[in-house]
Amino acid sequence: MGRDSGEKIEYPRLADHDPMGQQHAVSGPEQDTPYQKALTTLGAGLRQQREARSIDLPELATRLFFPIEQLEALEAGDRSRLPEPVYVIAQARRVGLALGLGDDGRIQGLEAVISSSRHPQLLHPLTHQPEPPGRHKIDAKRLFSHTTERSHPLNRRMIGVAIACGTAAVLGFTLNDRARHQTTPTPIRQEAAGQALVAASPTPRASAENVQTTAAGQISLSSAEPSWLEVRDLAGQSLFRGTLNGSRQFPLGSGVKVIAGRPDLVQVQVGQATARPLGRIDQVSWLSFGPTR
Repeated sequence: MGRDSGEKIEYPRLADHDPMGQQHAVSGPEQDTPYQKALTTLGAGLRQQREARSIDLPELATRLFFPIEQLEALEAGDRSRLPEPVYVIAQARRVGLALGLGDDGRIQGLEAVISSSRHPQLLHPLTHQPEPPGRHKIDAKRLFSHTTERSHPLNRRMIGVAIACGTAAVLGFTLNDRARHQTTPTPIRQEAAGQALVAASPTPRASAENVQTTAAGQISLSSAEPSWLEVRDLAGQSLFRGTLNGSRQFPLGSGVKVIAGRPDLVQVQVGQATARPLGRIDQVSWLSFGPTR
């Protein structure tokens, strides 16, 4: 069946959606949340449009370079297997583009449905958050503290001079006391001390070489905020799949593939190369990395 590039799909709003008419992938109280209803509505619409075009899941997964289990979770609205909503939006856009749903794969009403139903802790990091209570009080205290310090520069100078004088007096007394009791060291002791310093100096360089050799065959992935991530080797074996919060290292071997729900938050470093972002926020796709030469 041919695809109509001008066709648009409009999903029902949450107010018009009847949760009793859908089979949710999530059971229990979570199936009644607005976010779960939005996921179920979204997945059912994508599955309906895919089947209307006689495209099976393996074919669509190959076309998009997506793991088939990700498409299954998206169509089923399975919240337990889907990462943060911004990744769901990016993934659904790519699926919509492959199915010919609207301009650039932007499914009409998708962002409005997801954004209006997200739980507060799932909001985009750039979304404005209300200021916590007492912030103005804290700022006022800091301002008062800074103002007080600026109003007494003379006091600070006097304290500094007193400390300097006291330190000089103690240092002078100590040096004089040492001069009375210290004997002149023999040349043999000075020579032995010099040899000990020379012998100890190569140790840090050897340690640094070991660190570089170990890191050369590694890929480091880090994120300051929780972000969904999957790492596979070139044979397709999963090395990591879950939420990344902090830093993880993986052996490069002959190469690895990486995909992240928030590529703009994930920093990647291959060997001794400079760390850089994995990609823009909308670049949700598999990226390959090989060992450095």
